Amino acid sequence: MKRVLYFVAMLLCMVYTSACEQQPIQEEPTPQNGVKLTIDPQSISASYEGGTFTVDYTVENPLNGGSILAIPNASWVKDFVYEQSTFSFTVEFNNTLEPRSADVEIKYPTLATPAILHIEQDAAADLAFSINIEDLTTMKFTGIVTPKDKQMRYVAIVTSTEYFASKKISTEAELVNDDYNYYADEAYARSMTLADYMNDYASFQGDIEIPVNYLIPASKYVLYVYGIEITENGYKQATPMQHVVVETLLPTLTDASFDMKINVNGKIAKFDMNPRNWSGYYGLDFYGEGSASYLEPGTEVDDEYTKLIARNWMNTLGKALDSYYSIDEVLALYCFSGRQQYSYELRPEVNYVAVIYAIDFVEDYPQLVSKPKVFHFTTGK
Repeated sequence: MKRVLYFVAMLLCMVYTSACEQQPIQEEPTPQNGVKLTIDPQSISASYEGGTFTVDYTVENPLNGGSILAIPNASWVKDFVYEQSTFSFTVEFNNTLEPRSADVEIKYPTLATPAILHIEQDAAADLAFSINIEDLTTMKFTGIVTPKDKQMRYVAIVTSTEYFASKKISTEAELVNDDYNYYADEAYARSMTLADYMNDYASFQGDIEIPVNYLIPASKYVLYVYGIEITENGYKQATPMQHVVVETLLPTLTDASFDMKINVNGKIAKFDMNPRNWSGYYGLDFYGEGSASYLEPGTEVDDEYTKLIARNWMNTLGKALDSYYSIDEVLALYCFSGRQQYSYELRPEVNYVAVIYAIDFVEDYPQLVSKPKVFHFTTGK
């Protein structure tokens, strides 16, 4: 059944182009140790459609191993990619009714004052709704929907991006039809007409706040809205659909490190795990070659792989809680602390990766809080 997370009377929580305005190059006003950072341009103007933008940067007297870091003050500026002398990023579609602006701090080691990249984005003239995301954390956010026409009825739905893949939905028309079928089923189950159900339960008028809780960290969700006209037999779409993609945050990562020795005897793998600077709980996963979570030898553990392992852990936690285990029981069953030895029988003659990571409480739930460390091994006959 489709997960529609917000109605008038109830909330069904899920557990889950560009024109660069050329400006004089900005120089770091207070360099230290002879290091200077410049960016060009220092201001960018974006259309309401957003897009991908590239900024040049130079570092005079660079430090050995030093690199820049871009920190935006708005969630709609994201997906930074760093190259040797440039960095690029994405500005999202402006789903609000007003123009907006953001600043990006460009930091570099030893510089007391970061360079500032200023971004201005236009508003679209023909939007029916303003959609803002507030209070975004690892497991929740609040969607703010403001319709231009306060009398118009509309639907507002939150679901995971995985839902679209599972239902093979790729167009707006398919999604609207999927919504219609869902609402029709719900109305039938309540012995109501679809028109009455939409009026009483599943549509809104005026401004609303949509609190969405108990989400999976580092996962993508979609909040979408569109106006409807309620008819005698049901309803029909009255405005184009608007949507925002929301990615929940990854917890702040601690610098936990682990040593591990793996002794393989046929199908039996023995793990000797020793946390060097971590006194709390930690998790151990292993994935065989061919698994979506398998990491090829020599491949870097990057942010995306860290997010994948964080989601895997939270899915394990969620399934255990759904099976009426307490959090303390989950930690006792699935986690380790201190130096531990552990044996497990695996498939024979398979390449594996063992993944170890720190776990700590964030927002009242145990979450991954360190960059995973990986160890490769192969089972025997």
